[in-house]
Amino acid sequence: MKPVVKVWCLPEITEKELRNLFREIVTALCSIESLGIDNETDLIVLFPKDMMKYGLGTEIVVEMTDFFCHGLNYESVFQNATDSIVALLKNLYPDTHIQCRLWRNVNSYHSETQ
Repeated sequence: MKPVVKVWCLPEITEKELRNLFREIVTALCSIESLGIDNETDLIVLFPKDMMKYGLGTEIVVEMTDFFCHGLNYESVFQNATDSIVALLKNLYPDTHIQCRLWRNVNSYHSETQ
């Protein structure tokens, strides 16, 4: 089973911008060696379309599921993963509240901007 990243509530952006964001997310997660993600074929990144345009881009929600850690220190690895995604999105959308949650069985790891 591949890890899944779902990015919700993005502002309207072009296909080119979406592809760039996709690559940046893949690069960020590949840089965390213990996740075992080598390239874009090792995970699924989704950008679901929101039914309501009102408020898009004021808050971005990221859900991460089915991740596996190749090491003993999984808590810090998963926290690092959520922190990396929040930092990446905050760099692109500095005025946006961003929250990211990684679900692993009954545990979840959470990062959020103020």
